[in-house]
Amino acid sequence: MHKKFLEEYNTIRDNTLNYISESEQEWFNFLNFWSKNVVQYSIDNLLNIYAYNPKGSVFATFEEWNSPKVQRRIKPQSRGIPIIKDGSKVHIFEISQTHGKSFYLWKYDHKIDNELLNYYFYPLKTDNSKKNISTSLYTSILNQVGKHINQEYDTSLTLDEKRFITDTVANITMSKFGFNIMETYNGTLKDLNSFDLEDKLKCLQLVNKESLYMYKKVRNDINVLSNTKKQIDSLVINEYTQEDFNFNDIDNMIISIAEENEVNNEIVRDFYNNSKYAFKELERVKNPFNDKEDMEDKNDKDDKEINDDLFTEFDKEEKLRFYVEFYNGTNITYDQCPYNMMIEDLTNNKNKVKKIWLKDPNYELEDK
Repeated sequence: MHKKFLEEYNTIRDNTLNYISESEQEWFNFLNFWSKNVVQYSIDNLLNIYAYNPKGSVFATFEEWNSPKVQRRIKPQSRGIPIIKDGSKVHIFEISQTHGKSFYLWKYDHKIDNELLNYYFYPLKTDNSKKNISTSLYTSILNQVGKHINQEYDTSLTLDEKRFITDTVANITMSKFGFNIMETYNGTLKDLNSFDLEDKLKCLQLVNKESLYMYKKVRNDINVLSNTKKQIDSLVINEYTQEDFNFNDIDNMIISIAEENEVNNEIVRDFYNNSKYAFKELERVKNPFNDKEDMEDKNDKDDKEINDDLFTEFDKEEKLRFYVEFYNGTNITYDQCPYNMMIEDLTNNKNKVKKIWLKDPNYELEDK
């Protein structure tokens, strides 16, 4: 690696660090950028990348974009950003500089905010019902990060360094999952500016490392809880719609779901109670994907089309809650969604729609 490049690289890094340290707004901007790219780059590289493209979201090398898995090509005359990878100078390109196969980036959709909050606060036996979700989740993640930092770096960091790392990791994690960190910011820039350059870079590198750890942990928790909620919702739908449903076995079903997902039984019981309320008084919606519905719903084995009177009427422009069953046994919930938008989405779904149910149009969560 050329000495001149290394000098330029370090100069850009230091200048960028000084720039983002000048104001709270610039620090916010960098934290949001950081949260999008925490998965794969060192803090030195991130500071250099930010200097070239502070609005970028996904970066990769020429070879990574051209790989059989990604299958995207670099647009002509695109200029790469020089970084250091495995001790060598390489160039990376932002996704807007590429074209080709659709690129999917996992994104948290906030459908289980309350479940995630209850999951984190349950061990603390704390009432969070009247707290803001964003603030409450931040507090919970802050506690988890702080405990981890104290265990990993008990004597190697000062109290100010631990506080800065803990707060910054919590904010990056919240930003990564789509929350507004201006609601939870704790003034970490003041701590950062109290360190010398060497300690700044040391702390930022540890933030980068621990943010990746926390991101993986929270994402795993989200996946576990999402799967648990889907199973509970399916159980409740079957309870409401199946005439031969075995009500005596509900407790065992809940315990089984809790054990399968390794989630506390009382938490899963809360999922069940909330789902029971959310899906009560389901009404059947005519399925536009089938000319003929399942005859079992009529208790009629002939091959006639079901009478339209069996289906509920509703305003197709209004944002409602729909529950959709597929023939492969899976299901999906559309919340606060107009009917036509749901149908458009289902048209692109590979699974064949079996039944569509409408949640009680008068349902309002606040009435619980």
